[in-house]
Amino acid sequence: MEQEKNTRIWEKHYILARRYYLKNGNLIIPREFKTVNGYEYDKNGFGLGEWLDRQRMRHSKGILDKRRAKLLEMIGMKWNVVEAKWEDHYKLAKIYYNHYGNLNIPENFKTTNGIDYDENGKRLGTWITAQRQNYINCKATPMMIKRVKLLEEIGMIWEVNTDLWMRNYELAKNYYNHYGNLRIPTNFKTTNGVDYDENGIKLGVWISGQRGAKKGIGTYSLSEEREALLNEIGMVWEGNYENQWMRNYELAKNYYNHYGNLNIPRAFKTTNGYEYDENGFGLGSWIGTQRCNKNNLSKERIELLNEIGMAWTLDSWMDMYELAKAYYNHYGNSKIPSDFKTKNGIDYDSEGSELGYWINSQRGAYKGKRPIQFDSEKVKLLDEIEMIWFSDHTNIKLQSEIITDKNLGIKSKEILNRFYSSLCSFDSSILPSKEIINDSLVKKLEIERR
Repeated sequence: MEQEKNTRIWEKHYILARRYYLKNGNLIIPREFKTVNGYEYDKNGFGLGEWLDRQRMRHSKGILDKRRAKLLEMIGMKWNVVEAKWEDHYKLAKIYYNHYGNLNIPENFKTTNGIDYDENGKRLGTWITAQRQNYINCKATPMMIKRVKLLEEIGMIWEVNTDLWMRNYELAKNYYNHYGNLRIPTNFKTTNGVDYDENGIKLGVWISGQRGAKKGIGTYSLSEEREALLNEIGMVWEGNYENQWMRNYELAKNYYNHYGNLNIPRAFKTTNGYEYDENGFGLGSWIGTQRCNKNNLSKERIELLNEIGMAWTLDSWMDMYELAKAYYNHYGNSKIPSDFKTKNGIDYDSEGSELGYWINSQRGAYKGKRPIQFDSEKVKLLDEIEMIWFSDHTNIKLQSEIITDKNLGIKSKEILNRFYSSLCSFDSSILPSKEIINDSLVKKLEIERR
């Protein structure tokens, strides 16, 4: 009677295990897994995971009935769970290799089919990393030798850092062969070493890392062999400020040789000096910085810039004002777009003066935020073309912004200029006298310091 009961219980669990196998293709079931239908977890169900562990234990001791062992093997029973898990991961790795042609699997890659990422899948990236670590640390046991052979059949590269370094080096070599140097922008990414690709290897960062490694900065050292390889493709090891300035200067020189001037639009970016490249160096901004910092430049740098036609003052204030006035007379306002360039004040011209940028600079100077010489005469002229000094956004910001020791000077000037602009907007015939203003307004004006 007891034997019949045990047989029924065994058969019941076997049916559940069979359903699990048909659903999942294996019997690698967590020990805590419980179920009533064989494939869905139910905390009140049969302990299928524990039952399978008991079958494995009985099999290892040689006390599991041979007929039952055979039935379990027919539904994919693996008596060694560790080996079974390894084989399952290997199958996924083999599928990955056949699809992608390599085993360069990201550390966080999970999958159920070996190709597509699946948050609920097996951690194939972590598993591959573990195999490399085992190769380094484990002894050459028969099982390890077998696994190494299987992994090498699907393109396993054990020293992944060496392989990665050589791939990056080949990209750097392509860059050198195309551009003639290794002055790679830090933000440059690529898949072929020539063209920028947002999803590519961070080649600029890698090159900087090699310089750091030579100086002993970073987590790895640079071997003599690698240093020699980089020297073959023109590596510049001292990526310091002086070299950077000279690289920027060479781009400016290329621009001058191509266009005959250095009237470079502020938004101009480039990798070769004369063609615009959205992902290139901001040469227009750099030239503008040199003009603003002329007093801080060395005599040698000023001479170098003079040699390529540097115009230290592109447009006089009055020249720009006349363009703004022409804009006002034509459009009836001074709401000039920030990116507006022009030669006549009316029509947009990409080769023209940056009138929109200039107008914004005047606002900044008026508020004390730009290092530009500014006086009441300039304010008066700009008021004549209905200059809008403060936007509605600025009004809201000014009312809510906390004044501190750091911004007190600028904010005080901004408030006083706003007060001045407000007075200028009134008809002088209806303004109160100076004494009344002092009594009723100025004495009550308070800047709260929080």
